[in-house]
Amino acid sequence: MFDRDTLLELQKSELNKQLNAQLADTTCLIQEREAPAMMVPDNFSLLNFENQLQNRTRFRGSFTTEDIKSFVAYVSEYVGEETPLYPNAQVFIDGGDMKAAAVLNIGDLTVPGHCDHKATLSIPKTAAYKALISACGGRSGQQDLSDFIEDWKDRITVDGISGEQMNLAVAINAVRTVTVERVREIESSIDQFENSASVTEREAAKNKKDLPAYINFTCVPYAGLSEVTFKIRVSMLTGDARIAFTLRIVGEEEHNEQISEEFKEKISDNLNELPVEVFIGGFRA
Repeated sequence: MFDRDTLLELQKSELNKQLNAQLADTTCLIQEREAPAMMVPDNFSLLNFENQLQNRTRFRGSFTTEDIKSFVAYVSEYVGEETPLYPNAQVFIDGGDMKAAAVLNIGDLTVPGHCDHKATLSIPKTAAYKALISACGGRSGQQDLSDFIEDWKDRITVDGISGEQMNLAVAINAVRTVTVERVREIESSIDQFENSASVTEREAAKNKKDLPAYINFTCVPYAGLSEVTFKIRVSMLTGDARIAFTLRIVGEEEHNEQISEEFKEKISDNLNELPVEVFIGGFRA
């Protein structure tokens, strides 16, 4: 008579033989040589032995790039009549983050795919656009603003208070040498029944006619997109011990919407000859 533990071991041994026989049959269907793997009775868990085979059972992977042309070329390599690895694919565009993701083996409702072969595009900001965003991100001292105009003078024009275009050298010098005049005004009124007085203090730049009121900055915001001219309003702050300036992009949200729309259209136009559906949004399998 066998005890309980002995019976369990015998059952495991017999089941192990059956499972490994099935595994060998499955391996023969995949390749001629046997896979150096076997089923073990460790709580009867199934072990994936694909890494022991000479080749993968199917192709999958993830391609990432910052170049629109490379993204389109990669998708074209696997989808279409000339390279029909996949009959169709779907692309999901996130205009806010300037990203696009192609799920190549998505399949369809009848024959769904594993959704683990993907191509991801994330276009970067250009150096000029990064400099613009940084300059508009807070306060700028006199040196900071003058350096910004001088460093990017090939992309910049400056408008004065009256709207006329200014000489860049004059604008840079005015920013570096600006001085503030403090004016105290006292207004007094006396009549038979009432006396009143008011004091007004104001600060103004002495050479404000030479200071830039607007900076026009032309650049390509993201790699692969069109040039945009940003109009930047310049304001001066005089309340602190040191003079400071703030820069604000006029109509920034509208610019962002237009840039996002161009990105979406560019991806759609480059894929319009392929059997690829394009959606605005994200996807997670």
